[in-house]
Amino acid sequence: MLGLICAGALAGCFSDRRFQTHAVYAGPAGHFEVVIDARGLIAAGSDVSKESSAEVEVKPVGGGPGTPVHVMMALPVPPGGRRLSNLVELAGFKAPAAELAELDRVVDRVLLGPKSTLVRGQTVALRVVEMTLVYR
Repeated sequence: MLGLICAGALAGCFSDRRFQTHAVYAGPAGHFEVVIDARGLIAAGSDVSKESSAEVEVKPVGGGPGTPVHVMMALPVPPGGRRLSNLVELAGFKAPAAELAELDRVVDRVLLGPKSTLVRGQTVALRVVEMTLVYR
């Protein structure tokens, strides 16, 4: 009986899993909020995704400067793909370098899947506002 239970538990490790993540982070000094809605596939035996996509929106809050940015990002990264922080700066946001660097980091980590997504206590410059992580 114990063998059947162990085999059943291990079977989950050997099948592909889909994930869906909704994450909202705030850049308090740069007066912006980023909303990331990602979904992807984590291959059997892997901890992170190599195949995912995310709809990302960065918008000013609290009267901050900048024009909203709405982009699709994906793994694998297409050749010549731009960093979100570059697009945010081009849109007129005035965020400190630490927030821009962490902006790129949170998007990269959400694309990798729930085990890599930065949650409360794991960010420095950005604040976690909302987080929903779902495996299927």
